[in-house]
Parts: sequence; C-alpha cells; structure tokens
Amino acid sequence: MVDIQTISIVIAATSVVAGVIYYAFMLRNQAKARQMDLLMRLYLTWGSGDMKKSFQNFLAMDFRDWDDFKKKYGRPSQAFIDLDKVGWFFNGVGFSCVQKVCRY
Repeated sequence: MVDIQTISIVIAATSVVAGVIYYAFMLRNQAKARQMDLLMRLYLTWGSGDMKKSFQNFLAMDFRDWDDFKKKYGRPSQAFIDLDKVGWFFNGVGFSCVQKVCRY
C-alpha cells in the first residue's frame, strides 16, 4: 500500500529532476543567445561607415613588414588607427569562432 509520505517523496524527487532538466535547457538557450549577440555586434561593427572607411584605408596601404609600415605611415597616424581597428575586429571574429559562433 502506498501512503502519503511515499507520494510526497516521489513528487519532490520528480520536481527536482524536472527543475534540473529545465535549468539545463535554459543554460543551453542562454549560451546560444550570447553567441548570437556577439555575432550580431561584430556584424554591426563591420557594417558601420567608420569600419568600412578604415578597411578601405587598410586595403590601400602598401608595406612589406612592420618596419616598413612605421617608416611609411608612422605610429601616431590615421593609418595606424585603421590598422588597429581592422586588427581588433578580426581578433573578435577569431574569438567568436573559438566560442563556436562560427560554423565551418
């Protein structure tokens, strides 16, 4: 015969299991939402007018190595700022791919 105490134990155990399953799904969905947020922020950054101008300036640069870059453009120049912007953007893309936002 099943008494009230046994039924309450079964209900408590079932609710704990259901809570753990719910929490696992919520963590999974939140991780996907954070990944999508990172990807959208990178996309918005890439599409901005400032980034497009910096990338065009970067593509127009002509240098062989770091010493050549410093000699032609100098460190405190707009060329250096453009190179830095493009470099940090692709650093973010690499980070997002490591975080499995990018699917190959």
